[in-house]
Amino acid sequence: MTPPTTDSDASHSAPGELFSRVERRAELLALQRAGTPDHSLVDELESLTAHLNRALSESPTNIRRLSPTDDEDLLIRLVAVEPVHPLDLPDLVEGDSTADAGQAADGRGGTANAVEMIASTPGLLSAVHQRSSGDRYCFALESQALGEHPMNVVWVAICEDLPRGMGQILRPDRPQANLDSAGYAVYYSIWNAQPGLAGIPGGSELLKMAAASLQAAHPSIHTHTTISPVPGFRKWVESGKGRPVSTVIATEASLLQECARYLCSTDADGRPTDPVARFHMRNGARMWRLIPNADSSSRGWDRSWGVMVNYRYAPEDTDSNAQRFREGELVLDDQVRSLL
Repeated sequence: MTPPTTDSDASHSAPGELFSRVERRAELLALQRAGTPDHSLVDELESLTAHLNRALSESPTNIRRLSPTDDEDLLIRLVAVEPVHPLDLPDLVEGDSTADAGQAADGRGGTANAVEMIASTPGLLSAVHQRSSGDRYCFALESQALGEHPMNVVWVAICEDLPRGMGQILRPDRPQANLDSAGYAVYYSIWNAQPGLAGIPGGSELLKMAAASLQAAHPSIHTHTTISPVPGFRKWVESGKGRPVSTVIATEASLLQECARYLCSTDADGRPTDPVARFHMRNGARMWRLIPNADSSSRGWDRSWGVMVNYRYAPEDTDSNAQRFREGELVLDDQVRSLL
């Protein structure tokens, strides 16, 4: 068991010591998900969570653009465990290429084979470079308290036109955007780089800092938006909470209408059922557009029959949107409202 800590030592842990607590919290969260009924573990998890919240809130943070020139090893380890849009790795890679992202950041665990495969395969290594150079960015949120271990990462595409799907963002033969005139910053993947930091704030700060950095570098950007998965939609329909599957998928219109209903469904506390919607709307985004056939991968089909969502972050209304969300309102744009 991790030794108890006090308020006075929360901000004075060495990076290695604090990261060991992050790893321990990841173990406890895994036990919790497995349903391990142990009150002592619950108490330890609560203590660790409080300690990490204090230590990280008191520690300076910064964001850094990761580049293939300076950060190739870290980028490979991150891409090896990319949970939203993973590389299509050959079946001969043993282990789970979408395992805990925390293993990516320190190169351990079942991702080792995936890391080796990416590093030694020119086509895969090229894909890593394409996701993080030119008109594509990867930002990492770093805390002084964690040293070399990033907290969160976000992947961004700078685009001249609003993408209709992930193919326009990830395909290797896509044209490069003109960075002097491109108007869209499209955030297509954001996640905890350490599973032990799940539920601990960081993603919102990363998005704000990334948007400010991109706006300063590319003043032509007029729209900051995500292109986000809808991870629970298909399961929600198939569990009988929506209309019959045959009705939902009969037409594109019926699919989008049902997806809008799902995205606006709430739990007992009045929060969106969908975790991605909950994250972005809590942070002040507006649910802007639903996009059919936006993710043609097997994963996208399994999650939502290919439907994705734009959550738009507009500086002029982000704070008011977040306040409206806290008051129980879901801020929807016209296209989404028209589907309800």
